[in-house]
Amino acid sequence: MKTLHLVCNAHMDPVWQWRWSEGLGAALSTFRVAADFCEQFDQFVFCHNESLLYEWVEQHDPKLLSRITRLIKSGRWKIMGGWYLQPDCNMPAGESIVRQIQVGYEYFKEKFGVEVHTAINVDSFGHSKGLVQILQKAGYTGYVLMRPDSGTGLLEDLPQRFCWEGYADTRIKGYRLNTPYNTLYGTSAKVIEDYIAQNDTEETVLMRFWGIGDHGGGPSRVDLTQVNELIARKKDEVEIVHSTPDAFMDALDINTLPTFERDLNPIDAGCYTSMHRVKQLHRRLEGQLMMAERVASLCDMCGLVAYPSAQMPELWKDLLFSQFHDILPGTSIKPAEEDAIQRLYHGLEATDRILIGNLYALAQDQQPPEEGDIPLLVLNPHPYPVTEVFSCEFMLADQNWTPNFTSGTVYQNGVALPTQMEKEHSSMNLDWRKQVCFTATLAPLSVNRFDCHLETLPEKPFRIRDLTALPEYCFEANGLVCVFDTSTGTMKSLQRDGVNFIRPGFGGLAVYRDDCDPWLINGKSITEKIGEFRLLDREEATRYAACEVAEVSPMRIIEDGNARTCIEVLLGYGQSYARMLYRLPKQGGDIQLEYTVHWNEKDTMLRAMLPHALQDVAYTGQDMFGNKKLTTEYEMVAQRWVMAEEQKENRALAVLNDSCYGTMLQPDAIFPSMLRAPTYTCHRIEDRPRLPLERYYPRMDQGEHTFRFAILIGTRDELRATADKKAQVFNEFPIAVSAFCGGYEKREAAIFRVENVRMDTCKKAKDGKGYILRLFNYQNESVSARIFIDVLKIDVTIDFIAQEFKTVYVSDGYFAEADLLTEKIIK
Repeated sequence: MKTLHLVCNAHMDPVWQWRWSEGLGAALSTFRVAADFCEQFDQFVFCHNESLLYEWVEQHDPKLLSRITRLIKSGRWKIMGGWYLQPDCNMPAGESIVRQIQVGYEYFKEKFGVEVHTAINVDSFGHSKGLVQILQKAGYTGYVLMRPDSGTGLLEDLPQRFCWEGYADTRIKGYRLNTPYNTLYGTSAKVIEDYIAQNDTEETVLMRFWGIGDHGGGPSRVDLTQVNELIARKKDEVEIVHSTPDAFMDALDINTLPTFERDLNPIDAGCYTSMHRVKQLHRRLEGQLMMAERVASLCDMCGLVAYPSAQMPELWKDLLFSQFHDILPGTSIKPAEEDAIQRLYHGLEATDRILIGNLYALAQDQQPPEEGDIPLLVLNPHPYPVTEVFSCEFMLADQNWTPNFTSGTVYQNGVALPTQMEKEHSSMNLDWRKQVCFTATLAPLSVNRFDCHLETLPEKPFRIRDLTALPEYCFEANGLVCVFDTSTGTMKSLQRDGVNFIRPGFGGLAVYRDDCDPWLINGKSITEKIGEFRLLDREEATRYAACEVAEVSPMRIIEDGNARTCIEVLLGYGQSYARMLYRLPKQGGDIQLEYTVHWNEKDTMLRAMLPHALQDVAYTGQDMFGNKKLTTEYEMVAQRWVMAEEQKENRALAVLNDSCYGTMLQPDAIFPSMLRAPTYTCHRIEDRPRLPLERYYPRMDQGEHTFRFAILIGTRDELRATADKKAQVFNEFPIAVSAFCGGYEKREAAIFRVENVRMDTCKKAKDGKGYILRLFNYQNESVSARIFIDVLKIDVTIDFIAQEFKTVYVSDGYFAEADLLTEKIIK
């Protein structure tokens, strides 16, 4: 006889077509009704996940939480999923997913003594293959999803029941719902009966979700009564039980399931780009939280500042809430977007205070500089050396009202570094506020001291140089040759040691015909190009720059010196404008492109155009704790980098980004997706008009946006070894301040180094004694990593297989692998 597991739930988005305050109210009312029915109907079981909602109940109706606690103990209410909420499952970093699971696990374990081993993300828009390794290490054995929905023509080769294989030889049981996770009022019994009839197969174990949902609801009295009548009527044909996903998944044998090795994508490709402001702030906070934990751990190890153990979990929740699958993908209403931005800024402000406070703690023994010099402090938050061009602003001791110009040279330990003065953020036309840029190498995870020696020049040494009169402009430095087309503002060629990596038009901006649907429901990509941004003429450039001088050139060198050359280009398209800035390093390093876009288009998409000269390429992109293969067939989702590698020749080009998750790929080009302009929470319903009212509809992401990219070129092996860490540094950039410190007794600087792997996390362990490190081997081969922490007397080597991440516990003289969730030592 077949067994049908009925999973009664109430799909509740805390945010979607409503703000979180309404989501809170829906959670409270739904849980009250569910508790009533659990107490009134024998055998009925209610299931719900998302510890966030239980926290809300605890805060606003503690008596209800007490009822739920009693029902959980009696087996009438079941926790499913076990995460903090149902996040987007493509764009968060692997560490973010670890925290989503960890926060939920700790809450459900502490409050109810419950552990769950089947993860539930039925409403998330696609699922990264990187989830598999995380889930297995977190003790999960199964994963239940729904999207991409069956019947949409997407991911048609995915079996309903499957063994999902992930990175580093990991696997879990997977199950894709072939029906919705909810039912309409009064229809549940009929829907369940139809489901039984439609699944007259050899499968002996079935599962069907039911319950009113998308804004709470769960079971209704009518539905529950009819369902129980159906159970009694069908008892001789099929065993129908009120059950849980855990019980159903336990009945599946992973060794008999067909294997699936890819992401569970594509679906709703517009989600990778919609609502850019949220995506950019999310990326910033994600990196800044990990930076703050590392630096705070170092200060705690050194006895300088106590680790903010009470504060950090709440700040992580600012990030985790923003990863909800209708926030980060950009599919909620405008007020919900504003709430998310406010929450993300709260986290950024708080982590900024932690970072700066710890920077000054680490620097308190810095001695005063020579008379007239300016001390510069640069905090490297990474356990490996970082070589970059750094900039820092400071004030002169007094305002200089003479025609002279104050310049400076940066020194480290008495050695002069490549230095130049650049335009400060202030626009006050007075020699007082200064910005110095210099090329340097930072020691790992420490505050690095530099001194700027000032000198007075009769005038500013650099003047802006107009490039439009030249047929082309060629930049050469340290084996790097860049040729620019001065009629378009784009690059024509990019050579390193005589080998060219790009084609003409590199750096331009392309516009595509798009849609008012922020999801791009069931859409794979946006491909119809309708135009490009063009170089402005002088009149347009002067008007756009809003400069008081008589005329502004649309392409000119605005900074030049020993450290780098900066070229500014002014562009326009339709009602939109863009300022593009090339940063070209003089001492070696990677080219950077920065776009400030004033976006005023609608139903269009903006992409950067990065055509390359590589032949027969394969594409890869960063995934959560993994590197995945990318295709040219549809819009791809990746995280901090995308790489093109030649299959025959040994050349590669990588593009690092600070806020782009979607990318369109062609055999000879990379097109990072930057902006869309859909309206809010709009998609097609049957054949109805999507925007039926004759009124103004606000559009997403109108106004000013800034994007940064770094372009890496070199051999395939070189970029495979360096791109991942460079992307981490690009997104979690060292912090520079100018400060005269206390000059207290000099202490021995702590040495904290990690070699051959990426360290995402270093935080205080739950036992309050040791520290947890999360280490990831980003390479496609096994490596041995060295971890050296002198203050803890740690000098160990640990082996990793390809694409593996590990959690380790360290304390004074002690090093061991630890459980991902409990952080207890693995024997």
